[in-house]
Amino acid sequence: MLTYVASSEQCCTRNLRILVVEDDPNHRKLARQVLEDNGYEVLSADDGEEALALLLIRDFDVVVLDMRMPGMDGREFIRRVRTCGREFADIPIIVMTGYGISQHRELFKRYDIRDFLDKPYDCDNLLDRVGNYQTRA
Repeated sequence: MLTYVASSEQCCTRNLRILVVEDDPNHRKLARQVLEDNGYEVLSADDGEEALALLLIRDFDVVVLDMRMPGMDGREFIRRVRTCGREFADIPIIVMTGYGISQHRELFKRYDIRDFLDKPYDCDNLLDRVGNYQTRA
């Protein structure tokens, strides 16, 4: 069972499976490298459509999502995931954006998005946000 735990309680855990959805190859590579270097299993997608396809065939514990992408953007991705009726509909989503979050607050509230990072983000902040979703063994 996936639970939100404080960083100090992260003993006896298994590594999370994380899907990074980011169209910028440099940001995608950085996020993936930081997460993998800290023991997480990471796959990445460069747009929302590819990410949805991966969710259908792989199990993930957390999605790290860029909001502005060509094609299916983060808003549409969130809407589709949360309304799909599939087992992953309630997956935790950590949003990254370089354009501010105020314009997305209603969306975040409606679809239970609790974590977000402003770009450029500190890698330790990304690790802290992801670590909050660590599962207990």
